[in-house]
Amino acid sequence: MGAKRSFTIYLVLFSLLVCSGVSAIGISTLLEGNEKFVNGTFTEEKEQFEQLLSGQSPHTLIISCSDSRSAPEMIFSSGPGELFVHRNIGNIVAPDDWSLATVLEYGIKHLGIDTIVVMGHEKCGAMKALGTGGGDGDSFVPGWLANSAPALSSLLARSEKPDSGEDLDSWLRELEKENIRLQLEHLKTNPDVSLGLRNGNLQIIGLYWNMTSGKVEQIG
Repeated sequence: MGAKRSFTIYLVLFSLLVCSGVSAIGISTLLEGNEKFVNGTFTEEKEQFEQLLSGQSPHTLIISCSDSRSAPEMIFSSGPGELFVHRNIGNIVAPDDWSLATVLEYGIKHLGIDTIVVMGHEKCGAMKALGTGGGDGDSFVPGWLANSAPALSSLLARSEKPDSGEDLDSWLRELEKENIRLQLEHLKTNPDVSLGLRNGNLQIIGLYWNMTSGKVEQIG
C-alpha cells in the first residue's frame, strides 16, 4: 500500500511539473532515490532509525560548504544522528548570520556538542570567485563573500596572485585554507563558542578536504 501511494504521489508531481513546463528530471531522481533508500538502507538499518525517533546525540557540528561535491556524511563515513551540519557558500562564519548562530546555540546548549569543525575543500567556487573577482554581477554573492575578504588580503600580503595556470590553482588552494583559518577566528567570537572554549567543554578544528585524494588535513 505504501509503495502504491508513493508511486501515485510521484505520478501527480510528475504531471504537475510537465504541465507547468518545468523539467521533471530533478524531482523524479529524488523520488526514485528515496524508493531505493526505503527498500535498501532504511529497511536494513530499521532498528537504528527507530532509535533515532527518540532523539539525536551528534558528536560533532560541521560548518561546511554548500558545494554538492563536498558532503560531510560521505567524507567521514558517518551515519544518521552522528553529525550536526550547517552548510553555506564558502563555509563562512558570518557575525550576522542568525541561521548559523541558532545552529551553534542549539548544538552546544541542547545537543551537548563538544567539537565544531569548519571544513573547506579543494576547487571551492566561492573562493575562486573571491580570488578572481567572479560573481560581481550577482545580487548577494559579493556581499556574502565580503566575510572572507580578510583571508584574501592576508594571502595577498605574502603571495602575489598568479595570472593563470597551475600557479593560480595552487594559489587558490592556499586561499581556501586561509579562509578556514579566518572562519575559525570568526567562530571564536560567537558567545556560546567562546564560553565553551573558556570552560574547556568545546574544541574547534579546521579541516580541508582534498577532492583529488579524498583525504582531509587539519588546518589551524
